[in-house]
Amino acid sequence: MPEPAKKSRALPEDGVVRYAGLSPGRYALVLVAAGLGSTRDEVTLSSDSSDADVVVRTFAVDVWRLSGRTHLRSGEPVSAAVAATEFVNGLGEGSIAEASSGADGRYEIAIISVAGRAVQVHAESHEPRGEGRSKMIPLKESETTIDGADVLVETGGVESS
Repeated sequence: MPEPAKKSRALPEDGVVRYAGLSPGRYALVLVAAGLGSTRDEVTLSSDSSDADVVVRTFAVDVWRLSGRTHLRSGEPVSAAVAATEFVNGLGEGSIAEASSGADGRYEIAIISVAGRAVQVHAESHEPRGEGRSKMIPLKESETTIDGADVLVETGGVESS
């Protein structure tokens, strides 16, 4: 199967991007924000001649700020590389924003997404070597600051590469 064609545009001040001459098919719309990862949506253009020549798709995005701590089973904090993944329609395929937790295990990470979706935070420590994931965190329009997105870093059975 051929690689899909990619077209991209910088988002102008009015927030409207136009693509002309698109063939019928399924398109992924990806919004990327520097330092905040990305979010996506899909649109299907039908070959039905009754379809309008213009398709308007609105991204109602917001910025969520997650914070928590990375810690070992003993409760001891551990520094780790931290990444947040957006789940779109149950699949972890959306934004990935990255940060690091300090020696105290605290981290803060900001992501761009859409209310109603969920994110999961993944942490990987190097000393001691381990990894873990947070619970699924629902993104609510009224709660764009989320504290307590803690990640238990498990050290047993993790192979070094």
